[in-house]
Amino acid sequence: MMQAYGHSERIFDIAFNPQDSNYLASASEDTTVRIWKRNEDLNRYQQVKCFSGHSAEALRIHWSRTGRFLASGSNDNTIRLWDTSNLGDSDPGSAYSTEPLSVLSGHPEEIYHVELLNPGVAPDDYDSPLSTSVSSSCSNAPSSSNGPSLAAPPSALFETHLLAASSESLLLWDVSQGRIVTHALAPGTASHILAAFNGSGALQSPSVVEGVKEALKELPPAFIFGVDRQRDGESGSGLMASACSDGRVRLWSLRSSCQIQHVDTLPLCTDSMAVACTFGGRSNVHQLATASRHGEIIFVDTRMSQRVLNRIQTPGMPLWISRARLAGEDWILTTCKETGARLFGYRWATGTDPEGSALSWLTRRKTRDARELEEMAERGDFPGSFLGPGVFQRLCHGGEE
Repeated sequence: MMQAYGHSERIFDIAFNPQDSNYLASASEDTTVRIWKRNEDLNRYQQVKCFSGHSAEALRIHWSRTGRFLASGSNDNTIRLWDTSNLGDSDPGSAYSTEPLSVLSGHPEEIYHVELLNPGVAPDDYDSPLSTSVSSSCSNAPSSSNGPSLAAPPSALFETHLLAASSESLLLWDVSQGRIVTHALAPGTASHILAAFNGSGALQSPSVVEGVKEALKELPPAFIFGVDRQRDGESGSGLMASACSDGRVRLWSLRSSCQIQHVDTLPLCTDSMAVACTFGGRSNVHQLATASRHGEIIFVDTRMSQRVLNRIQTPGMPLWISRARLAGEDWILTTCKETGARLFGYRWATGTDPEGSALSWLTRRKTRDARELEEMAERGDFPGSFLGPGVFQRLCHGGEE
């Protein structure tokens, strides 16, 4: 087991460098983002970078695919981009930084998703090669009313755009220009309805505005807690899913034009919040798994969005769900609030339902402890780009490093 020490408060997110899984980034309630390097000789992770600058909790992080940049989203309503190109620098002075490459501000609330991407290009699957021949047609997109923030990062950044989730909104940033090019509100919410009224010119008098707001008070908020993009490199459909606090999962389309369009709304968790979602890998590309606050993981085929393929009950409220590729099969991994650091694994396999239609279901596997999972990782049963050896000890210590 490997451990790391440095954060003074809870850890909200971790992510391995996609080009070198010896490097691990973490985001913490202590407002810092830190990078750790695996040290086999000392049997621990050692801190090599500490980025400070957020004025509130660092909630989410995401690496650029080249591993040269890291984005962090915070409870201070900003996203910061950090230079991680010199992780091997032995100069002690380079281990601490308060100067981000860019600060992206203008989000309505805290950041619950941050992702560097290229519009129109599907996320990388587990075994897809790195490609650098990517173009985007967003350069002439209209400027956001929020305006640019601080100096934009250099053009060497591999991904051209950044996707953020804040409050009930999805926002797409042009990274090189430091401006929002698309701001999409979750349909069916008070904010979305008010925006539609304002756009139509129907709300002309203050009394009408107040009357509409009062009528909309009964609508539950749809804060976005989780976002995932479909891994479908062939069709380039750009399908995304957002898990929302009103129990619904909203499907969106993101294409190379940079427009985010609502596709469908799935009322999957009618008596609970939707806290996370994830698409299947290449073998289950059209299937979506959603976790509810009450502990269910619900599976649908996005081509038959109103039909639930399967529901399974976890031991508690999932803190997150994530897909993994083990021995050629897709798996779902999760930890639950009520069970501490125990990691639960579920096989995601293709089968046939009683009606003879091709569906997918999960076969519950016994709970594996961290040592067994660590041994699986050392044997290569886990891909290094997914979690990498050494992550499971974090789960066994209540999220502390």
